[in-house]
Amino acid sequence: MTLPELKTNVRRAHTPEAETHVVGYIFDIKKWIEPCLNTIKNHVYPHAYKFLKINGRVVMKYKQWANDEKWQPEGSGLHILAKQPEGIPPLVRPETTKMMNVSALDDCVKKCRRLTADQRAWWADFLTYERRYRTKWSAASEDHLSNAKKSEWYLGKLKKHKPISELRKQDQDQEERERNLENLLNKANQCPKVSALPNISINTSNLPCLHPWCLVPFPQISLKC
Repeated sequence: MTLPELKTNVRRAHTPEAETHVVGYIFDIKKWIEPCLNTIKNHVYPHAYKFLKINGRVVMKYKQWANDEKWQPEGSGLHILAKQPEGIPPLVRPETTKMMNVSALDDCVKKCRRLTADQRAWWADFLTYERRYRTKWSAASEDHLSNAKKSEWYLGKLKKHKPISELRKQDQDQEERERNLENLLNKANQCPKVSALPNISINTSNLPCLHPWCLVPFPQISLKC
């Protein structure tokens, strides 16, 4: 199997189809946003959370259980960010030492007997690209990484929110996605009550035997001596 074939199989394994992308750059969001976070405690105990924007700021509310009526805390909610992070997060340099050696990967491809000729050609091109990719990252200077992160930072590339009516006109699968999302939300926000059925005992002493042998009529046989 090749990477494009894997992406195709992942898309087809979900309904509606999932979007798959090859990530070329990873940003260190944690290092960038950590100094701007408020200290949140005991957030591991509630089972339901929601985030909403109030007066231009995003706040968090929570519930202990899905079937609880009220969200906590009452009022405006908890502010996760103490201040807005500035600039662009740093890029994470790939640690190729933890990855499989390209030569070892090449040997695995050669030993695999299930690959077709087209698949082997794809793997040959991929291994050539992977060698150049790892060499480029290992030799990249900090200036190069700084310029790369400016061009690849995706926050400004995100699509702005559009009304549901407009999305429905542009995307025929939008209604199906909305139904699936609504079903997931209803499932997450509902907690059915636990019930116990009484132990019912049945007296079977007066019931007829339902064994197949007892239901088969035997012919009457008369013997003459």
